[in-house]
Amino acid sequence: MEDQLNELRRDVKHLEKVMVDAQNMSIKTDNNLRSLYAELKRIADNQSRAIQSTRFHSIGVYLLLTVVLVAAAAIIGRFYLTSLKESIAACQEKREVLAGQVARLEKDNESRAAAAIQALNLYEALKQDQKEAAVRQYDQLNRAALDKAMVGLFDDRILAIRKDLAAQHQKEGLRMYRVGNHTNAIREFNTAMTLSETFDGKDLSLYYLGFALFKEKDYQGALKALEEAVNADDKAREYPQALMTMGLAMEQGGNLEEAQRHYEKVIAQSGRNLYRSKMLMQLAALKKTLAKREKEAAAKPATPQPAGSP
Repeated sequence: MEDQLNELRRDVKHLEKVMVDAQNMSIKTDNNLRSLYAELKRIADNQSRAIQSTRFHSIGVYLLLTVVLVAAAAIIGRFYLTSLKESIAACQEKREVLAGQVARLEKDNESRAAAAIQALNLYEALKQDQKEAAVRQYDQLNRAALDKAMVGLFDDRILAIRKDLAAQHQKEGLRMYRVGNHTNAIREFNTAMTLSETFDGKDLSLYYLGFALFKEKDYQGALKALEEAVNADDKAREYPQALMTMGLAMEQGGNLEEAQRHYEKVIAQSGRNLYRSKMLMQLAALKKTLAKREKEAAAKPATPQPAGSP
């Protein structure tokens, strides 16, 4: 019995010890759980902060990436826009060049069409032997817009017509001069020399143009025509008369000293002829006129000098 009681006591003590150990274990476990909970909370807080930081960084990276992409797009867009503007400018410049070329071609075509009409009118005038009209049509001809071979054919024909017409106008001028119609004679001679500079009677036209101008009291014009005539042909029958007329034109123009020198030079170089005798008489009369002028100038009282002049 005692043994059983002791056994029970031992079991009770053991049980109490187990209970104390269990309580201690429970307390320790509770403390460990609290520590674990605190650690888990700390880990959770750290994780939350890490997630927020990561999210913030992600947003920053996203924003930075967005800014970079926008900037890149702006740069690319600006480059593309510049390239596009350059392309547009080049196209506009090319368009202007092409428009200019088209305008020139249209103008050339219009010129060629107008020149073809002129050539046709010229051909009709030649065909109908309308010489004056043919020369007028030829003078208006746009030679650059026509074929050179065609223009060459017209050149030869018109050159011959010009010489023929010049001879006709010279003949009419001589007729007008002989009947005393000097104004119309001047017109005819000028027309003849305008039509052709190479027709056979040009020098003769110059002589009689000078004579007609002298008759019309155009002394400067007469001198110019007669100087050209005597320089071109000093073997002409009209040569002595031209030299005489030149001296008279100088006198009538008021150049008496020049006229005297002219007469003296011509008389010294000329042989005996009618106009040399006339020039001798004209020179004698001119010398008397000059001597009288000098005598009158010498007899003229001197102009009084103002008081105080040296």
